[in-house]
Amino acid sequence: MFRTTLQFIPGGPVVTGEWTEDATARKAWRDWIGLYGSDEKVTVRVIETADGLTTDIAVWEHGRVTWPPEDSSPAT
Repeated sequence: MFRTTLQFIPGGPVVTGEWTEDATARKAWRDWIGLYGSDEKVTVRVIETADGLTTDIAVWEHGRVTWPPEDSSPAT
């Protein structure tokens, strides 16, 4: 399962979308960055959950991609 989350302020409420396809979650991630990413307080994540473990796949915060490192960014 892949989840994309959008948080407008640290500690604030979270908007969540869940998909079975990685590509769909990454598209939502890019779309949400396009809509809200200019605000330095916004955090957008793609999170994978498998076998009870969660892993960040992509993270946008502080106005830039912070995970994964730039050379393997899904935004490019």
